[in-house]
Amino acid sequence: MKRLVSTALVLGLAAAVLPAFAQGPITWEHNLEAAKARAKKEHKQIFMDIYTDWCGWCTKMRKDTFPTPEAQAALRNFVPLSVCTQLKDGTPTENKPLEKQFGVTGFPSLYILDENGKTVRSLASYLPPKEFTQFLDGTLDTSKMD
Repeated sequence: MKRLVSTALVLGLAAAVLPAFAQGPITWEHNLEAAKARAKKEHKQIFMDIYTDWCGWCTKMRKDTFPTPEAQAALRNFVPLSVCTQLKDGTPTENKPLEKQFGVTGFPSLYILDENGKTVRSLASYLPPKEFTQFLDGTLDTSKMD
């Protein structure tokens, strides 16, 4: 009986996770103009991650949140865009002007943009997978966040 329950759980998990992987890996853009062009072509909003190489929470999000099956599945509804604005030593990259353009107040800075690059919603915070998917779908309650 334990084996039957275990097998059922494994099959259920596989059924939930495999569809996201069956579609292949998420293709991230690294340039806002390219993301806008793709968003217009695919009729999708843009998810933009603005990060720095010196930001520990940014690294954690890219390592522990974005690769999860639930995040990958949710990101399929967007054109994902990831832009680094500063190197480890603080040297600005070519994307540094995006900090001013979007009013970045902290890192990581997460944005949902329309296909023209206008901000729909934003948040400067690390998010674990569940909260990240809620941010993407617009159901995250940010009123209780610091």
